[in-house]
Amino acid sequence: MLAPGMIVVASQSSHLTLFEIALAFGLLIGVFGHIIKSRALVITGILLIGALSAYFSFVLQPGGH
Repeated sequence: MLAPGMIVVASQSSHLTLFEIALAFGLLIGVFGHIIKSRALVITGILLIGALSAYFSFVLQPGGH
């Protein structure tokens, strides 16, 4: 029988993969912004990573588990 914690981890694993892809996309935007010296792209990458991190922390894991 699965423990309750294992069920939570299993249900969030699909969100985790999507989260990792979105973070990598934000990182690529920021790096590309640095390469072409575009302040707007750097800020967009930073804001995207920050917003996704906040979403993951507060919405997907509201109890901090």
